[in-house]
Amino acid sequence: MKPIIKYRSYGAQLIQVEPDNIFYQSPLCSLLQSSSLRGGQPIIFPQFADRGPIKKHGIARDVDWKIIVDERTVYRHRLILTKEFFDNEIINWPCAAKITLDVEYTLGTIRQVFEICNTGHYEFSWTGGLHPYFSVKDTQLASLVGLSGVPYEDRYSQGKNFTGPEILKWGEAACEKLFDSAPNIILDTGLNKIYLHTTGFDQWMVWNPGRQGCKDISDLPDDDWQKFVCIEPVCVQRPINLKPSEKFKGKFVISYDKFTEI
Repeated sequence: MKPIIKYRSYGAQLIQVEPDNIFYQSPLCSLLQSSSLRGGQPIIFPQFADRGPIKKHGIARDVDWKIIVDERTVYRHRLILTKEFFDNEIINWPCAAKITLDVEYTLGTIRQVFEICNTGHYEFSWTGGLHPYFSVKDTQLASLVGLSGVPYEDRYSQGKNFTGPEILKWGEAACEKLFDSAPNIILDTGLNKIYLHTTGFDQWMVWNPGRQGCKDISDLPDDDWQKFVCIEPVCVQRPINLKPSEKFKGKFVISYDKFTEI
């Protein structure tokens, strides 16, 4: 079967990769809606979450991107999308930038490059990254290894010092942990093992809304907190500063058999 990336140019959002089907997608979302979908892989730029003056997770997910490449063969699907922001286009972030998402999918492997170029006359900083929703058989049966000893910030236990366990597991409680480095990690979904490898991005965010939090999210069925975990390659605690013409390049490889070199 030919590898196919299902996506929307709106927000440069990956929806699914077929036939591997590793991403979760909320059944309450419509491809026709004019907002980011709950699931797949949205973009975060130029602000992570609510850590700044603009809307949560920035604006890149809420605009149309230009399709530069959409090439399909028997063995791979290559996709490149780009979006340019001009001076004063974004309220409270009056900067000019060109952002590009380059995705190559072959069966068992997704390679991505997320590039930011300062196309303006002034230095700016940004936070963000990629926000994949990985399907799992059951959140409470899933596990994550590779973060042992890595310091992390826990949204729900502020003011404490934590380090990652040898095996990270999820329960019914909400999970939002921002790890302070980005080593190679392995997600056991209960169906298969997913190997995650990144460069450029210097942190992992691990998120799941939990039982109660899921009920508070209007575009998620009440019980679907059990069907996904988000493991996000991001730059948050150390914003990326770019002078005019400077570029940032973050690489992210998802594979299902072994780590794939970037």
